[in-house]
Amino acid sequence: WVVGIYTCILFNIKGSLGLQILIGMVFCTLCFLYNVLSPKLGAVMQNAATIIKLIPLVLLAVGGIIWGDPIAGLKNASTSAVAGATWLAAIGPIAYSYDGWVVSTSISHEVKNAKRNLPLALTIAPLLILVIYVTYFIGVTSYVGPEQVMALEDAHVAVAAENLLGSFFAKAITVFVIISVMGTVNGLVLGFIRLPYSLALRKGMMPGSEKLSKLHEKWGTPVASAIFAYAISFFWMAIHYVTMRFNLLPNSDVSEISIAISYLLYLVLYSRVIKLWKSGEIKSKMRGLICPIMAMIGS
Repeated sequence: WVVGIYTCILFNIKGSLGLQILIGMVFCTLCFLYNVLSPKLGAVMQNAATIIKLIPLVLLAVGGIIWGDPIAGLKNASTSAVAGATWLAAIGPIAYSYDGWVVSTSISHEVKNAKRNLPLALTIAPLLILVIYVTYFIGVTSYVGPEQVMALEDAHVAVAAENLLGSFFAKAITVFVIISVMGTVNGLVLGFIRLPYSLALRKGMMPGSEKLSKLHEKWGTPVASAIFAYAISFFWMAIHYVTMRFNLLPNSDVSEISIAISYLLYLVLYSRVIKLWKSGEIKSKMRGLICPIMAMIGS
């Protein structure tokens, strides 16, 4: 959907919700196809998008801080808003911004030295994103102003870029943002294709495990698992359209529900880790007790 939003902004199309979702679903379909037919292409796309997505964030963060006024912005922050309950509205979008890391665990069997590299990636990457996001928001709100950012919503990126760098660079930044969002979709699809397959390998954890656990002889990808994942994606896009079309979730969307429920369900997993530590299967007190307790507090 967000791919559709920024595509309409780029080409100056007054996109309806239906058109935005149609554009999004066309890309989502292509994304599933090339990840199934050529997994290497999906990996290349992911690496490229990860680098490209940093360009607009860094440019707008640095430009906003240099030419904006971050100190005045902090002074003008509404203490009544912080003291009241309005800040709770930010929890959904913030959780959304940092969600998705768990998807990488579904491809752990394809990662080199996963026992060492996956924990490193899952520790370093979110911390790096934290620094970049906070710097970006300080920069863009210092330059455009928090009220304008909220009023413009997704269009604030193009407005800030045009004011800073001119109309040509504003379009370039929007292209970078589209590639960035495409990269996010690609990463989720890359992991999601393998998730039903991964569960099916553990007999009894998925209905239809026999079909879902098979790899295509030529492509080496779990085609049945990919079709199952695509059907679920299509179903939720339809639900998303209905909720947005009839404003059933004001100032929110269905993705925030799944994220909120996920964090509640993670509590069960963390408690299981503590049980494994108590039974002696996990030897480290740091990993078996302190880390899951901190994770519970975070959830």
